[in-house]
Amino acid sequence: MNLTATNLYNRTIFVDEYDIRYAYEMENLFPNDWHNLIQRLKNDIDGPLMSLVYQYYTKSYADGNECDHSCRRGLLCDFVTARSEDPHSCDAIPN
Repeated sequence: MNLTATNLYNRTIFVDEYDIRYAYEMENLFPNDWHNLIQRLKNDIDGPLMSLVYQYYTKSYADGNECDHSCRRGLLCDFVTARSEDPHSCDAIPN
């Protein structure tokens, strides 16, 4: 939300923060596209794409570099966990 414009015009004005397909270089938003994104993140967990994911995850409150390897692994684990009671869902994520 653009708070300055909202106050000026006395109505809520939303501004898109980013376009997910463009930001993460995704062809579409189908399940296989999300799977491919997760694979790319796993293969370069300490890379710039994961920094960008963290930045947008925090709604640009935090810089992507503030999330260390352990933080990134935890975030990626949260992304791939479908069942919280499954202790092995994050085993494939690099330590």
